[in-house]
Amino acid sequence: MAFGDIVILNPDTAPVDQYPLNASETFDAGEFVQLATDGQVAEAADEATTDAIIGVSAAGGDTTATASSATGIGIFKYSTIGDFVPGSNAAAENDYVPVYLFVPQTKFATRNFATDGAGTDAAPTVANAMGEQVEATVVAGVHGVDTNSATADNAFALITDVLDANMTPIQLSGGTGVWVVFRATASRLNPVDPA
Repeated sequence: MAFGDIVILNPDTAPVDQYPLNASETFDAGEFVQLATDGQVAEAADEATTDAIIGVSAAGGDTTATASSATGIGIFKYSTIGDFVPGSNAAAENDYVPVYLFVPQTKFATRNFATDGAGTDAAPTVANAMGEQVEATVVAGVHGVDTNSATADNAFALITDVLDANMTPIQLSGGTGVWVVFRATASRLNPVDPA
């Protein structure tokens, strides 16, 4: 796991929802999450199908105190919606975790970009910024996107831009690609989209 593997570029306008935390989770803020069969939020699996991933965690969901946000989900934890519980911030099963939902208007970025289907880091190029489909990858706890094995079953997003280390589009700077910007595809509307 790595805090902030996935960052959100427009947090002020991105829809956020909260879901109860699954037991024995170790995910951190900025990682892909999905809903378990019981409706609890859990870390997404590698190459998850498009109907599994609901978005990116906006806070840590670590019940085992191994993530960098091991103190839990914030200043207070929720036991029920609107019911703040002061005291220990250690995340526990059924605490509510905020999630940035995958909807087309929300843009995310990551430095973890691959083209080999195995999550091996590669430098993104201008060619990747032309609407290339990607799937979510989770390799050794590192969350990112990969273009090689993106299929109809797991291609959930399109790359919309490639940025250099200063977050400037490489089409303008002529620099080396570091970040890929992506958004959910229009056909991949989040099944729990509040809209």
